[in-house]
Amino acid sequence: MGYLFHLIQDKIWYQYLNELENNFNGEHIDFEKRVYSDMNICDTFILNKLNIDEEKFAELKRNLEKISNNKKIQQCINKSFRIREIENKHIFFFTEEKIEKYVQEAIDCCEEYFTLFNNPIEIISVKK
Repeated sequence: MGYLFHLIQDKIWYQYLNELENNFNGEHIDFEKRVYSDMNICDTFILNKLNIDEEKFAELKRNLEKISNNKKIQQCINKSFRIREIENKHIFFFTEEKIEKYVQEAIDCCEEYFTLFNNPIEIISVKK
């Protein structure tokens, strides 16, 4: 279910990116670089909003690494699950309002799927 939620969040995120790209007027040559820069700022904003400091973040990371004894998986988690350095504190495309909207939309959608999976009768009626 965790992977499903990740896919749902990605789907919503890419809808936001698609909207950005469609409204992009071409004056910023480094669109992709700036979007990734924004993503790092968004991550930091979300961590701050949730009161997750470096200590809590490190604890979350340690718990994730315990999922598997496989060293390659642990290395992948270690590499992927990190607070990235913010090269540029200027946000190009997103606003705090858009970030909060994305987070809330992702939460709402995941909660909806969670409810469906806990009520198989609703899943059957949705498939019809």
